[in-house]
Amino acid sequence: MDLAPGDKRSLLSHCVGEDCLLLCGTVRLDGETLRQLSAAELGCRRAVLEQAPAIAAGFSVNELVGFGVPRSVSPRQAQAIVGQAVSAVELTQKRHWTMERLSGGEQQRVHLARVLAQLRAGQVMGRGRWLLLDEPTAHLDPSHQATVIRLARQVAAEGSGVMIVVHDLSVAVAVANHCSPLPPCLKGKAISSNDVHKLGPCSRHQVLAMADNSAIEWTDATWNPVTGCTKVSRGCDHCYAERFAERWRDVPGHPYEQGFDLRRWPSRLDQPARWRKPRMIFVNSMGDLFHKEIPSEFIDKVFEQMEIVNRHIYQVLTKRSLRMRNYLRRRYDQGTAPSHIWCGVSVEDRTVCSRIRHLAMAPASVRFLSLEPLLGPLGAIDLQGISWVIVGGESGPHARPLKSGWVRQIRDQCRDAEVPFFFKQWGGVTPKAGGRLLEGEEYNFMPKALPGSNYGVLSMAS
Repeated sequence: MDLAPGDKRSLLSHCVGEDCLLLCGTVRLDGETLRQLSAAELGCRRAVLEQAPAIAAGFSVNELVGFGVPRSVSPRQAQAIVGQAVSAVELTQKRHWTMERLSGGEQQRVHLARVLAQLRAGQVMGRGRWLLLDEPTAHLDPSHQATVIRLARQVAAEGSGVMIVVHDLSVAVAVANHCSPLPPCLKGKAISSNDVHKLGPCSRHQVLAMADNSAIEWTDATWNPVTGCTKVSRGCDHCYAERFAERWRDVPGHPYEQGFDLRRWPSRLDQPARWRKPRMIFVNSMGDLFHKEIPSEFIDKVFEQMEIVNRHIYQVLTKRSLRMRNYLRRRYDQGTAPSHIWCGVSVEDRTVCSRIRHLAMAPASVRFLSLEPLLGPLGAIDLQGISWVIVGGESGPHARPLKSGWVRQIRDQCRDAEVPFFFKQWGGVTPKAGGRLLEGEEYNFMPKALPGSNYGVLSMAS
């Protein structure tokens, strides 16, 4: 069976949900093969939350949740089941709202309530036993993620079976107390015959430290030899990395049991060497390599790896622009950083535009600006020596709005200076809430090919 990467993760739940046909083998539910069960019987025995359920615009929250309750349940029971499910996902106050009025995270919680209602209805009829969740935390809304994990544990504690297909080991750790997990896998191969709690540090960190197929639009993967950081400017106020890491503080054995406190990971230094296929790697998506408390000797080791494993492109992004400039000057003396090591700075408003000047003075072959989260107009930008500009709005529960005029002004300057312009997102409650279109167009421009041993990688990036 030839499957796309997303299908590989989801195959198990699709088979149990009877969304795909196995070419060989049998899937049994409570000892009976799926083909022995009618659609109505399957609906009573198992409830499935798909990875990307349809939005079903035009229906209210109560109506959509009610779709999970079979007609054989009495109206009075159905009303009670729907009310309990809506309350469980904390949407009681919006139960009469139509779906299009809700945020992306709220829409996902409505679908979670629908499958909970389906499961409860089956239990009322004496048959509901299984809840199947396919990548339930793929959406980045932290509130939705926490709700899913809490309800999965609750359902399991009540005696129902819960099957969760995830590719994020941190989520697996969070739900494993109520699961009997299959062997954890990396790139299709089991990395341990034990459950996630018994994974050795190397195996667990191997999965969590490197994220292939990154959700960040302008990169392919992430590598975090340093995690944690401290705030230095307004762009740090609602840090997504901090929000994620702090969820796992004090969870024994978890890579973020220290929360967002600064930590070096020597065991992760050789990880880019394990990726044979060239790709773009965002260095330290969960921290800042040039934080003042990171010793220069450790930064040396990171750069040594990037220089040796030169089949990849490394995107090194920092808010500590002065330290990066000084470090690059010392390391490369009269030369410049190799063309496969891209050096960039984050800039969110005019108060930190000095970072652009520091970057311009750094001896780098490729310099880029990450103007995200953009919190105000930047005015005229000196793009001399800049190879790439990324713009994006803030996302999360406290996202500050991005004005179209700010973005257009930057885009126009990039066009005049012939600098590739990449518009990542408008932002909102979730990263994808506002979409990526600027005046009806997507902007995905990236630096063009440069000479060197990694010419092919750069060609793919353009």
